[in-house]
Amino acid sequence: MEIAREKNLKPDIAVFEISLGLTGIGDVAVITSLEEDYKVAGGTKDAVEVKKASLRNYDGKDRSVVVHPGLLLSDLNVSGNTYGAKDKTLWIEDSKVIFDGVKTINGASISGEIAFAPLESYIATDYYRNCLETAFCAVLSLGIPPEELNIADLAPVKGRLKLEEIKGRVLIDNSNSGTKLKFLAEITELARRISEKMVLIVGVESQYVCEGMDLDELKEVVKNGVSDFVEILIVGEEFKGKIAGKNVFFTDSLDMALEKAIADSDEGSVIISNVKTWR
Repeated sequence: MEIAREKNLKPDIAVFEISLGLTGIGDVAVITSLEEDYKVAGGTKDAVEVKKASLRNYDGKDRSVVVHPGLLLSDLNVSGNTYGAKDKTLWIEDSKVIFDGVKTINGASISGEIAFAPLESYIATDYYRNCLETAFCAVLSLGIPPEELNIADLAPVKGRLKLEEIKGRVLIDNSNSGTKLKFLAEITELARRISEKMVLIVGVESQYVCEGMDLDELKEVVKNGVSDFVEILIVGEEFKGKIAGKNVFFTDSLDMALEKAIADSDEGSVIISNVKTWR
């Protein structure tokens, strides 16, 4: 804020990050995950309970809460919107965004449909469903008229299941700080629709990501998927010599792995990049 004042800037939007849950301020609050629980506060509390407690900070007046499937707001006496699950107020179905009783910060309750056919059709897959439903629900909660939404040009950012062409190959880039091995089955199915010739890049590149990749889980991925790929390239010093396979190779960096994947594959092949790295 001091830098903004020094440069005589007047921001329209400010984004502040806290560790977990909600502060209780702001026009629209969004909780994106209530399915995976874990310990916080030095192992003394459950993350889901902390998130629920923070939701109770909202008094509901001229404000809205958007929550992930798995929580009924009525259980917390909080007014807001849910998406994609039981008692949902918004969901995506058959190339449409359907909303039914979405509450807005200006006191309205809106219902209707929005045609949804993005230029990059894979964005409409199940992989992106939660992300898209959250975004639509949040935007409509702000009171922005549905007809003013420009959704034709929706595209993922780099490293979030972004499809690119690189030297005649299709790169499915899902290398980022939050990627998980559990996404691979769905990504592989997407890749198989493009070509049967696939190369997988997986592992951990950066020491700065908040969590690594479990060795046993990675071993299982390689064991079950080794026949699906022309080759598997594993990034990360900690995995060398610990995972075996006739078409399994090790590299020190994501860039090196990508170079090898291109060199060892034919044009028209698909390269899946699913590495924990800082993005």
